[in-house]
Amino acid sequence: MPHYRVTLAYDGTDFEGFQAQARGRTVQGALEAALSQLVDGEPVRVAGAGRTDAGAHALGQTVCFRLERDLRPAEMVRALNGLLPRDVRAREAALVGPEFHARRSALSKLYRYELDTGPVQLPTRRRYPGHAPCVLEVAGVEAAAALYRGRHDFASLASAGGNVKTTVRTVTRSEARYDGETLVYEVEADGFLRKMVRSMVGGLVAVGSGLVSVEGLREALHARDRRAWPAPAAARGLTLVHIDYGDPGSAPGATIAGVPSMALQDLLEVVPAGSDERALVEAIDWTRLPRHVAVIMDGNGRWATLRRKRRVEGHRAGIDAVRDVVETSARLGLEVLTLYAFSMENWKRPQMEVQTLMGLLKHYLRRELETLLRNNIRFQVIGRMEDLPPDVQKELHRGIERTRASTGLLFNIALNYGGRAEIKDAVQRLLADVVANGQDPASITEESISSYLYTAGQPDPDLLIRTSGEMRISNFLLWQIAYAEIWVTETLWPDFRRKHLLQAIADYQKRERRYGGIGAA
Repeated sequence: MPHYRVTLAYDGTDFEGFQAQARGRTVQGALEAALSQLVDGEPVRVAGAGRTDAGAHALGQTVCFRLERDLRPAEMVRALNGLLPRDVRAREAALVGPEFHARRSALSKLYRYELDTGPVQLPTRRRYPGHAPCVLEVAGVEAAAALYRGRHDFASLASAGGNVKTTVRTVTRSEARYDGETLVYEVEADGFLRKMVRSMVGGLVAVGSGLVSVEGLREALHARDRRAWPAPAAARGLTLVHIDYGDPGSAPGATIAGVPSMALQDLLEVVPAGSDERALVEAIDWTRLPRHVAVIMDGNGRWATLRRKRRVEGHRAGIDAVRDVVETSARLGLEVLTLYAFSMENWKRPQMEVQTLMGLLKHYLRRELETLLRNNIRFQVIGRMEDLPPDVQKELHRGIERTRASTGLLFNIALNYGGRAEIKDAVQRLLADVVANGQDPASITEESISSYLYTAGQPDPDLLIRTSGEMRISNFLLWQIAYAEIWVTETLWPDFRRKHLLQAIADYQKRERRYGGIGAA
């Protein structure tokens, strides 16, 4: 009997939670009813990755089930979406082995909570983000978020009714940021207790509003007493974003389908058989790909000069190279791609050239956003984005927000960026928190500095690529590239294509990375 894994998205507003109940509308109940219709009314039992509270939402809830009907994954997605109610959708499906279980096989879960702040919440926002009728102090919120990181006993945050063997959990990511007046909190852990994320947000609000100090929150955490903890936030702001299984769908014999995605098979199909490019693809060791590739895109002006064109034409031509490299990186399965698009020093260029660059950036985002979404690519900006023109910031925020739930390639674009400025910004923020929390400056570590960089939470670049033959790093990712392999090509950026990226990766895999140690004999 085929064993399926299905990823669901749902608006939880009108549900009593995910888990089936004797009374009330649930996501599990709606899914099992739809599946039953596929097998002539026979009951189908679904196992979910976990329960979500009444009113909470999901972009990446995972379920598994066996079905006495053999459907290809893409057919399963189409069939379910034809039977499910409008507030539930299947995003993708996979055929998995008998050992897979949606809950027990999970390595970690990622949740997001959105909280509008200020005295009034707009009526159009009341179904989704939570609301705190005050302005929260940013430093306090960030310090409280940092408090949750690591392995702790979260008994103080556990709601009554949970049945667990231990209340100890390991939080690998706990980050708070502002998007306008909306606080966005993301937390990833190896597991969560009942109402734990909502209680975490309650702690952020309590500290940010001045009701509790960071030290007071720390004491409440260690008290292991639910009565000592601030009230949890409302369920409507909570979304289950992603569940990590170590990519079980890529295991031998597994098939994934649903939202069209860029995959290795797509790469093999577009690379001509017998070509030099195909030879590169076949030579790459797919178990040793760089996790993070960073690129200094150089040579647009020289490309235009060689063709007796205006410099801005070189920038326009460079967009095709961006598209090709982003798509190839997604197909290869890289975790992070960072492109250096505009440095802080670039403001010294002629005003017309700067305006053209900003216009091209907006044009790229408008034109390529749907491609990024369709292929599960998350877009992010590193640099001092707040100093860019307002119309550019608007497009950037739109791209960031629209792709926030994507779980594939993380595409960083460095804008108004400088490596020294990044380190300065990180150190200033870190020292401010150290002073505010009464910590010893001697407690500052390399890891704590890294956690305040623009790339916090991301792996450092394994491979740095520079086009146009220049032998310098141009104030780019100075902290992060400490152990990166550097690959330089004479190719100008507008001419850089998939074959060049494949060659860079192939050469990277020939090198021995020693990190200051001694190589193998």
